Amino acid sequence: PAPAPPPPAPAPPAPGVRGRGEGGARPVQHDVELLTGLRDALEQLTVAWFAGGRSGGSAREDPLVLLSRRVSSFVGVMELAGPEFAQLYLPERGGTLKILCKDPSRLLARRIDACAGAVAVSGTLEPLPFYRDVLGFGERAELLACPSPFPPEHRRVLILDRPSTTFRERERDLPIVEDAVRAVVAARPGNYLVCCPSFAYLEALAERMPEVPGHEVLRQGRSMSEDDRGEVLARLERAVHGRALPVVLFTVQGGIFTEGVDYPGELCVGAIVVGPGLPQVNLERELIREHCEQRYGAGFNYAFLYPGMNKVIQSAGRVIRTPHDRGVVALVGQRFATRRYSSVFPRDWYRVSPRELISSDPYADLTQFWADHEAERAPAV
Repeated sequence: PAPAPPPPAPAPPAPGVRGRGEGGARPVQHDVELLTGLRDALEQLTVAWFAGGRSGGSAREDPLVLLSRRVSSFVGVMELAGPEFAQLYLPERGGTLKILCKDPSRLLARRIDACAGAVAVSGTLEPLPFYRDVLGFGERAELLACPSPFPPEHRRVLILDRPSTTFRERERDLPIVEDAVRAVVAARPGNYLVCCPSFAYLEALAERMPEVPGHEVLRQGRSMSEDDRGEVLARLERAVHGRALPVVLFTVQGGIFTEGVDYPGELCVGAIVVGPGLPQVNLERELIREHCEQRYGAGFNYAFLYPGMNKVIQSAGRVIRTPHDRGVVALVGQRFATRRYSSVFPRDWYRVSPRELISSDPYADLTQFWADHEAERAPAV
């Protein structure tokens, strides 16, 4: 057999981007001619393989066919060359070539242009200009933000700004975060989500809280299946009907318990969101930041802030799912009190200014919220 070709030649890094990332990942220039030739050779070999009757299974499952399709797909993406793509070499598994799409807007715009019209609808499309840009709609798109149909007085949003949840200070301030979680839960028994920015943070915080008075403590695992999620939701349901203790569930932002799942009624009475779930800083994310800075003049916002705050808003949105639901959202961390982060809050979270959400005594504030709720439910005498 011929010796393996050397790794692709390094590409000059973009300004402000380090030449190598974690684990030795680095930008490169893939050899287009070599990979195109490999694709063509595999296609010819596959035809000859089946013509000779040497395949023992279906074409869909044949390993040679699967390899040919993967190489063809990779080369097809590589041929879409443009400034929004980066080519990477990853040393793991003997060497991996990767194509990173830093911005899908140009290709999505092609699809949109082929339509008579297009409408993009979601409960979490804030800020609208960001999604207009990255989804390929451009300046021609009309933007419409509709207020929440649910009564704002049914939800209490608080900012608990004492602890820092930045990476450098997380371990130091874990006790303060623990106190915040316990204060929110103590104000009223019920099912709560504690939405952490990462599994590492989840595990560190949950280790400090093996017990919460009057509640069962559960945590999301790193590789939970849909069946596992169903079992946890069933436990929340049993708690609502008084057949089990209410649950404090430690979960991650952007995970299987904070997106794509409903918690109507008493299934979740509160979401405690610990820090903004910003994407991890690595070579790929830095390449995205650099591209967005050059194209949109908002590199940090487009690569980190908006994706991270989208997870926050998704997590908070689990609490109120019908006009009859009532619940609380506690945003734990100093960054939520800053203008950069609070400017992304949905407008119906506050009356005049996000500053009004800052709470120095969450237990007292939430005890009052729940007392008012019970008073409204009490029959008139």
